[in-house]
Amino acid sequence: MWIILTPEQAETVRGLYAESAYLSPLLLVDGNYALPVCVLAASCYAEVNDYLKTLPKSESVNVYNSEEG
Repeated sequence: MWIILTPEQAETVRGLYAESAYLSPLLLVDGNYALPVCVLAASCYAEVNDYLKTLPKSESVNVYNSEEG
């Protein structure tokens, strides 16, 4: 399961958190971003947990791969 973010939302949460944990949303083929829902269970991301819970979820995502061609 994945949390879906717009580019603006991805920029809001991207970065370094407690315990040297870094959130780096994956770019999707549709231009949006995704994070695995397991980040919601990680205490190191507690400061953005409530915000991430409000975002839409998806069972699967298509990750952009710049090496495909």
